[in-house]
Amino acid sequence: MRHRTLFISDVHLGTPVCKADMLLDFRTHPPADTIYLVGDILDAWRLRRGWFWPQSHNDVVQQLLSRAHDGARIVYIPGNHDDVLRNCLGTHFGGVEVMHSAVHVTADGRRVLVTHGDSSTRSWFTANGSPMSGSAPMSLRCGSTLGRTGPS
Repeated sequence: MRHRTLFISDVHLGTPVCKADMLLDFRTHPPADTIYLVGDILDAWRLRRGWFWPQSHNDVVQQLLSRAHDGARIVYIPGNHDDVLRNCLGTHFGGVEVMHSAVHVTADGRRVLVTHGDSSTRSWFTANGSPMSGSAPMSLRCGSTLGRTGPS
């Protein structure tokens, strides 16, 4: 069975918390015609502070390039943690297209905008101020506590 499309986001290669091994299980899944890499695949912010790149991170990159070589269309849409790749918009490397956003057409013909959420956040901050100004939505200010269970 072949998949039409896969969406992968927030992998954060280059960080110790990246779950590269889980993504490598993807090898055992059927191929996809199109793979969207929707932001923060690499974590350039972390890599700027210190290099962390184990073999499993190389393996993820090689696996994606192999899928491109086998005919999958791979679209990389940079996010805030891999924003350095925005300097490469419109380029292709190793079978990977780097784009600001894309329009995906579903099996039933609907058109879906594929973009990383930081572009909306940047627009919101431009219009409303930074999270430090007190004008950010509550979910942005306390996002780190939203997933907590039990007493704080």
